[in-house]
Amino acid sequence: MEDAISNAAKYFKNLVPSFSLGNGMDANFEVKFKADETNHSPEELINLAETIAKDKEIKLVVCLDEFQNVNDFANGLAFQKKLRAYWQHHQHVVYIIYGSKLSLMSDMFSKRKMPFYNFGDIFFLGKISKEHLVKFIAARFEQTGKHIETVYAAQIADMMECHPHYVQHLSHFVWHACDKKVVAESVSDAIELLLNSYAPMFQRMFEELSRIQVNYLKAIADGNTTLLTSRAKVAKYDMGTPASVLKAILGLEKKEIIDRLNSKTEFLDPVFKIWFKKLFKIG
Repeated sequence: MEDAISNAAKYFKNLVPSFSLGNGMDANFEVKFKADETNHSPEELINLAETIAKDKEIKLVVCLDEFQNVNDFANGLAFQKKLRAYWQHHQHVVYIIYGSKLSLMSDMFSKRKMPFYNFGDIFFLGKISKEHLVKFIAARFEQTGKHIETVYAAQIADMMECHPHYVQHLSHFVWHACDKKVVAESVSDAIELLLNSYAPMFQRMFEELSRIQVNYLKAIADGNTTLLTSRAKVAKYDMGTPASVLKAILGLEKKEIIDRLNSKTEFLDPVFKIWFKKLFKIG
């Protein structure tokens, strides 16, 4: 406590923080700032990690998750420029910046006009392998006194396209749907429960889509993931013109419904994909 108070007085001179300390071996130190009590000092906050690292002669790693969300700030571009201006001079801190929206993150770090262009090394992380997820599901079931055969654990991973959040979410429903051992009905009942839980949100998403966007998603759901702006595909799925398709693509990316990688387009949300295909009886 004394160390926390001492550090606060030293490193937060222009801020009015409130502190929270947990108890026990897993205690956490938390700092919160109230906007109406804070004398705004963005430079002090931006340089805080470097200041502490230099003063204590240590190295720090700062991780920022879902970094693409800074684009939604009122002055998102100006904010990125300010971060870049200070962070590029830091010598004692490593910044790990990551996000789940591939196209947005790629634009932020690969386009010359963006402040973080060539800021550091870029790594594209693939999905967790099906093999690891199947082992994880089986182990978690066993730990709770229930058993799931490999074929059903693999089915969960396949349906959720190895999406970690949804793999765990569907597994949760399967766990509740079975007694001591998972059977085929456990999985089928669980997927219906999962779809029903998301149905209201998916319905709102669907109602905000244009006709061309819906037809574009039909094409993807049909298994067409490349060359969707070709005249043949545009005509087949009644998508107007290649220009209107491109507009639809950008709109769907902004809504975070699809993503593109290496000219391949796919649904970001595997559960929405299942819901959409069921709605139009595709596959």
